[in-house]
Amino acid sequence: MARPAPVRAHRVPRGLPKSPPGWLSAPAKLAWRRLVPLVGDSFVESVDVLDTDALAFLCEHYAIAVAAAKEMRGRGNVPLVSVPDGGHGANSVKKNPAVQAFRDATKTWLELAERYGMTPKGRRLLASSVLPELDDDDDDADLFES
Repeated sequence: MARPAPVRAHRVPRGLPKSPPGWLSAPAKLAWRRLVPLVGDSFVESVDVLDTDALAFLCEHYAIAVAAAKEMRGRGNVPLVSVPDGGHGANSVKKNPAVQAFRDATKTWLELAERYGMTPKGRRLLASSVLPELDDDDDDADLFES
């Protein structure tokens, strides 16, 4: 009986690509170029090329939120807008779609940003997962001891 070929563990390259994925919108690419150095220089040591798509989605949601904010500002930041009612001479009031787009994109951005320590809560969570757990009964425990 033939033995199965050994499974080789592939090493994942460390760090994120400096160039953003080609499918990102222009504003999302700008966000990528601004965020990647910050994430790479932070204490988030486990960020690598496997995180490329997640960070790309974070950047795209940022771009969507910015576009929605500009649209809202153009209409006066109102949750309701007046739109022509099919030529009947009256306008109707409808929910401003930019408000919902902004809300959705911001919510998604915050969820993703937390994973990379880009929010105060995210930094606390990452810091607590990086620091070793100390036994309260161990008086000799020293974080700075190697």
